[in-house]
Amino acid sequence: MAWLLPLHVTLVVVSLLLFVWRGARMWRGRPACGRLLHRILPDSVDTLLLGSGVLLAYALHVAPWQDAWLAAKLIAIVLYILLGFIAFRHRGSVWINRTSFIIALMTVVYIVAVAHTMQPWPWA
Repeated sequence: MAWLLPLHVTLVVVSLLLFVWRGARMWRGRPACGRLLHRILPDSVDTLLLGSGVLLAYALHVAPWQDAWLAAKLIAIVLYILLGFIAFRHRGSVWINRTSFIIALMTVVYIVAVAHTMQPWPWA
């Protein structure tokens, strides 16, 4: 299982790079076009990321109902997904999309800090 953590971290980096790339295109008013780059690749990477996270939690014997840091991380991941949905699929005002994108990036910083420190309040 020594390969699992590097795989998970690599998938995090790839997922974040795709998110930032899509966000930059959205910011410039040129959203990602094409089904492969817009949906298939990001969704595939995120599915693999979720799977590696579940396997990693199982290998480390951690569970969200026992470890507060993992519960906090999962809640933040749900928030990140919702914000990403608003940023890329909401067809309203531009400032809502951009604000959602920025808050989603801030949420990623929190998720990484929680994962690194294994504390629900990593800066306390």
